Amino acid sequence: MTVLVAGGGPAGAYLAGLLAIHGVEVKLVERLDNPNKNAFSSAALPIDAIYEKWIPMESISSYWSAWKIVSPEGKCFKWENDQPLGVVLDFGALRQHLWYRAKNLGVELLLGWKVENVVSLHDYADVSLVSKSGNRRNVKANIVIDATGYRRSILRTTPKIRDEILVGNGIEWLIQSDKLLDSPWGNSLSFFLGSNWVPNGYGWVFPMSRNRLKVGICRLPPFNNLKSNIKYLQSLIRENNLENLPIIDKHGGIIRSTINRSESHYQGRIIGVGDTISTSNLLGGEGIRHALTSAEVLCTFLADMINRNKYNKLSDFSIFKNYQRELSKRLSMHWSISNRIGKRTWRGLSSNDADARITKLIKLLSEKATAKDINSILFEYKFKKFGVKLLPYLIGFR
Repeated sequence: MTVLVAGGGPAGAYLAGLLAIHGVEVKLVERLDNPNKNAFSSAALPIDAIYEKWIPMESISSYWSAWKIVSPEGKCFKWENDQPLGVVLDFGALRQHLWYRAKNLGVELLLGWKVENVVSLHDYADVSLVSKSGNRRNVKANIVIDATGYRRSILRTTPKIRDEILVGNGIEWLIQSDKLLDSPWGNSLSFFLGSNWVPNGYGWVFPMSRNRLKVGICRLPPFNNLKSNIKYLQSLIRENNLENLPIIDKHGGIIRSTINRSESHYQGRIIGVGDTISTSNLLGGEGIRHALTSAEVLCTFLADMINRNKYNKLSDFSIFKNYQRELSKRLSMHWSISNRIGKRTWRGLSSNDADARITKLIKLLSEKATAKDINSILFEYKFKKFGVKLLPYLIGFR
């Protein structure tokens, strides 16, 4: 019987392909019919992820070898490496590749459809689908995967948890630059920190291929009043003399996460993957790499269960009690720490005192850290080398 995956983002599409490799019959249901629609993701990855996660070369838009941070006062700090430290992906190209890869592996791809309802029965799940044009159909599935991201469109009922659900919002514009203007951005991930730039968050400028720039902001305010995001983005563009350049695309999205990833990971025959189960890290807003990791972990559980018994009873799903624990091991022992630092940093970045702390932190890193150290902090959450000196600034004691 079929495994039905709802959501064709990185986690869902990657999982569908992995399951197909294991001989599982898979339907991939995606509400979009074009992979380039609302392709929101800053999509910066460390260089090792290209090989660890089967990232297709066709989806790599640029390589970067430096970090650049502009302080609240507008001073620029830069850390450079002699070799590439990471890549910026074309998110639409990544999504397209994962769709086609899944299809070529035998996955049935249903574009322009979404899952409307799932009823978990003892022997199967009854799944109701609806298309963009209003057509409806029902399918039977052995297992349903919720890969719908922050919406949790299928895993809707979550038992009350103590872990706070944090919600942020980001917007990003794709701008056509030229060779003259492209040079300050060409090899760097550039971030703008401070309440003068973006209160309760941060801004960025990332290089893309064809002299294009990703310019965006992400905010994690104490209250979800996000209507002013465009104002902050326009200010960031204006302050960097980019306001007269053509805008190719505008997109945005929600980041939703719990600090300890404590929400339910499965219910009945429905299992979550990717952002549905808080795989976006709050410190740097990174989600793609962790979503792919969750797909790998879940595939191991699913393939083992299905290969033992093609038609699973509802009682078989107790195996997924271990899924959350195993995923936590794979993500990082420092996951909760980095999420707490992210919450404290971004929510508190709205005053002169907070700006002063960030400025001290940036200066400390400029004196003590290398570009590889910055990678280790933001991608691997390794604070050991600087922990004693960094944490007082981040939690507000200095």
